[in-house]
Amino acid sequence: MLTSVDGSLSSTVSPAFTSWKQQDQRLVSLLLASLTEEILAEVLHCETSQQIWTNLESLFGGDSKQREIAIRDQLLHLKKDSSSM
Repeated sequence: MLTSVDGSLSSTVSPAFTSWKQQDQRLVSLLLASLTEEILAEVLHCETSQQIWTNLESLFGGDSKQREIAIRDQLLHLKKDSSSM
């Protein structure tokens, strides 16, 4: 059962909610596809894009200079086929 805007109970799912849920699941797919295996393991339990984003923020949001250097190093060595970034 869902609660409608006027407070009554309804078993009908709003088309706006359905559309939002579909869009959110596409975002989840895109986010998961863009992560390394190590980071993917940290967010695999998340069900929404917001949950993934919050977890990533907590993982990488620190002011650690070492983390910044490591990420820059990874970006410098990224390659697609024979092209580097």
